[in-house]
Amino acid sequence: MLLLIIIPILVSGFIACNSHPKHFYKLHRLDGQCLYLKSAQLGTVSVILFLAVALLCNKYLPPYIDLIKILESLLTAVVADESDRTLTAWILLVTVGSILFSYLGSWRYSIKLLNQGIRMKGHEGTLSFIERIKLVIRCLIYGADGCQYMAVSCIVLMRKIFKDSPYDELLIEAYLAQTPVQINLETREVYVGFIARLGEPNESDGVSQEIAIIPLLGGYMHKDTLEVDYAAYPTALEDAKKGIPHKRVIMQDAITSVSRFDLNGLEEFDDEPIEIEQSNSLLS
Repeated sequence: MLLLIIIPILVSGFIACNSHPKHFYKLHRLDGQCLYLKSAQLGTVSVILFLAVALLCNKYLPPYIDLIKILESLLTAVVADESDRTLTAWILLVTVGSILFSYLGSWRYSIKLLNQGIRMKGHEGTLSFIERIKLVIRCLIYGADGCQYMAVSCIVLMRKIFKDSPYDELLIEAYLAQTPVQINLETREVYVGFIARLGEPNESDGVSQEIAIIPLLGGYMHKDTLEVDYAAYPTALEDAKKGIPHKRVIMQDAITSVSRFDLNGLEEFDDEPIEIEQSNSLLS
C-alpha cells in the first residue's frame, strides 16, 4: 500500500515540469532517466511540503476539522480494514495536496513573471486593480501566449537559462535589443532583418527551433566566392508599424549560421535604390 505514495510524487512532479515556466524551458536539456529523476525530485519536494503543512494543520486545527476522519468515513464502504482505510485516506490527501502545491508554485511564479513584465513595460502605475486581476486570470489560463507582459518576462527568463548556448543567447539578445541579424541557410539563401518571434522551448528543442524575422535584405550566397548578392526591402519596417509585417519563418534545421548585422551597410542601398519584383520568392 505504501508504494502508492509514488503516484503523488510522479503526478505532482509531472505537473511542476509542465506548468512551471522555469522548469518547462529546461525540459529539452533532459533526456531519459534525467527527465524521470527531475520529475521525481520536484514531486518529492511537493509531497514533503504538503506533508509538513498537513501535519501542522492536524496538530493545531480544532478536533472537529479532521480531513483524515472525513476521508475515512467516506472510505468505509470501500476499505474494510481500519488501518488500510487510514493509510488510504492519507495517500488520497497527499495526492490531492501535492498536486495543488505544484499548481500553486507554478501560479506564483507566473504571477511573478507577469509583474516583472508590467514593470519592464513601464505600466506599473497605469493599470487599475480590475485590469490587474484580468491579467492574472489570463496569465494563469493561457500563460505567455495570452499575456504580452508575461511573454516579455519569459524572454528575459530564457536569456538567463540559455546563456551557456551562444546560438540561443545571440537570438534572444537580438530579439530583446531589436538589433538586426544575418541568417544563412543551407540553400545559400541569406536573410537580414529583425527577429519578430522566437519558438518557445518544448520538451525536445530550445528557442531556435523556428524563427520569425522581418526581413530588410535578402539574397543568395555565391557557391564559389561566398559573396552575397543582396536585394533591399525598405518598406518592411513601415509595413510592420502598420500591422502588416512581412514575416519569414525559418526552421532551425535549415540554418547554418547566425550573426549580427551592421545597419550602416544599408547606406549603399540608399544611394542606388533597388526595385524588388513581386515574383521574388525571397522578399515577397
